Amino acid sequence: VFTGNVHVDDAEMTIYCHKMIINFEGDSKNAKANKKVKDIICLKNVVIIRKLEKADKKNGSQKATSGKAVYDVQAGKITLTINPALQRGEDTLRGEIIVFWTDSERLSVHKSTELKIRSNPNND
Repeated sequence: VFTGNVHVDDAEMTIYCHKMIINFEGDSKNAKANKKVKDIICLKNVVIIRKLEKADKKNGSQKATSGKAVYDVQAGKITLTINPALQRGEDTLRGEIIVFWTDSERLSVHKSTELKIRSNPNND
């Protein structure tokens, strides 16, 4: 468990939050076991910034915010709850629950979906 100004700099994303809980698989009594991370729970003021390839940067930065994020490491999915929002450039997506997969552009939004898209008429 990490608390305070938690900052994780991963190869794919940067995560900020107030509290992070990392759960491992396997027998917790065997300290010598090579344990894999099962899930990561981020709480309060969660910000996840996706690191983009140069070609993807033309659409703007990609950022997720919420009050809680649960990263299921094996499934490669992050579930955002408590006022979640996704931003890409000027576009914003909100819902009660937002789930996105780290290995693809796939996502799902559950309940009260709100999408704001800013168009640029001068951009062809």
